[in-house]
Amino acid sequence: MDGTLTRKGPNTWATFDYPHLHQPECDWDQSVLDEFNGVICDNTAQLRRLAFYGASPSSLFRGMSMKVLKYDNDQLAAQGNVTAHLLDKTAWTEIIIKDSGSPSNSWTGVYVTGHRYRFHFGETGLNFENLEIEVSERWEPTDKEIQFFHNFSDVRVAINVTVDGVQVNNDTLKAPGSSLNQIGMNYVQNDTDKDGMKKHFPKSLTLTQGEDLYKDPMMISFVINAKSKPNKYHYHKLKFIGQRCWGPCQPPTKKKPLETKFRFWSNPADWTSGKLPVADEDVEIEPGWNMIYDLAESPIVQVLTINGRLTFSNSVNNPNHPGALNLKAKHVFVRIGELFIGTPEEPHQDEARITLYGEKDSKAMVYDNAIEAGNKLIASVGNITMVGKPRDKMTRLHTPAEKGSSSFKVGTELDWKAGDKIALADTSFKITAGEEREIKSYDILTGDLEVTEPLKYYHWGQSEGTEDDYGKDIRGEVALLSRNIIISG
Repeated sequence: MDGTLTRKGPNTWATFDYPHLHQPECDWDQSVLDEFNGVICDNTAQLRRLAFYGASPSSLFRGMSMKVLKYDNDQLAAQGNVTAHLLDKTAWTEIIIKDSGSPSNSWTGVYVTGHRYRFHFGETGLNFENLEIEVSERWEPTDKEIQFFHNFSDVRVAINVTVDGVQVNNDTLKAPGSSLNQIGMNYVQNDTDKDGMKKHFPKSLTLTQGEDLYKDPMMISFVINAKSKPNKYHYHKLKFIGQRCWGPCQPPTKKKPLETKFRFWSNPADWTSGKLPVADEDVEIEPGWNMIYDLAESPIVQVLTINGRLTFSNSVNNPNHPGALNLKAKHVFVRIGELFIGTPEEPHQDEARITLYGEKDSKAMVYDNAIEAGNKLIASVGNITMVGKPRDKMTRLHTPAEKGSSSFKVGTELDWKAGDKIALADTSFKITAGEEREIKSYDILTGDLEVTEPLKYYHWGQSEGTEDDYGKDIRGEVALLSRNIIISG
């Protein structure tokens, strides 16, 4: 504008009044509102149009408004509490979806360049699978940039960003206002990368403000500018596609009839690759396979997906059964298959162990847009059957177990042995007086039992039951914790 309307000189601006336009370059006091029914801005920034559109799933976004909030460092630092700023409805601009025009079904608004804005859809925020932005052809290469922030709660371990059909990698965003920033450069913060977004905010934020600001675990930040505009008639188009899988995405699969022959994990010829699985590899028991796990110890595989049948070796199904077995993995996913460690008819007799590995920030298994299961897990939408060797699970104290003592009597004829883990229930009013101990020795004939560490508490017992006196046996319970099927991690 030539300044006739704004009376601020050439290249100044006037537009409708919205909270997100209350920027230092603009005036919006009552006299301005009375005269212009809007805001006027000087020539140190530009007012530029952006249209957000193409949000999907479309059924969720139909009729929803878009909310926009000023999000500059100095504005946030000036707040007593960033969370309160986010919850202040008067600070947000509501942009109504526009059904007609080009692009249709869009949230079209004007923004002051050189600033940051946070946006979301609906009252509390909707997660888009796809979103597009049209940048007005009036943007100039010399215009200041705008940086946007959008938080998400669905699994969005990556967001594919394209500008005019050209891919822009994640995590390319430079420092705020950097001359190296190009349109579409972005930073995607996942819930395992809580410190990443901090570099985009000043250290001057107080601890409380910082914690409020950074506690959004998942967010994308991206830049809009026109530095790469090829000609004055060109308008850039950005497209965002939420990618929910990081690492092991699960493609569609179908069941197949189960093979009548056995495959053996230890036999390279029984694997499609002709090789045994190695550490950090994704492994699949394919549909229809009838695989026997027969290794004393496996390498730590990344993801074991069971779409066929996997059975732990025993003396019935494997003449070369090695005895104790240990399957090591970061994820075990029983999808359309079956995992058997023993059956009710044939309980597993030897030790069978599944050992799980992983850290909180390791890559995660994703099952659905809102279900990221993390790592170090066993998950099943198929069938898992685990039946171990029958054991004598519980007895009673036949003598008091004194504080500081390591020996006491329990029932006789139990199948307990040295190395088994037991638990002694509390027999007092102190509910935390239960204890776990390891058996050092047990006499099957006398019931004499010794544990490896002295007891910290007193546990009451006697040779005869108390049913006649109290209607139930109130002697201290001693339970066997050890099992021959063990899931650990």
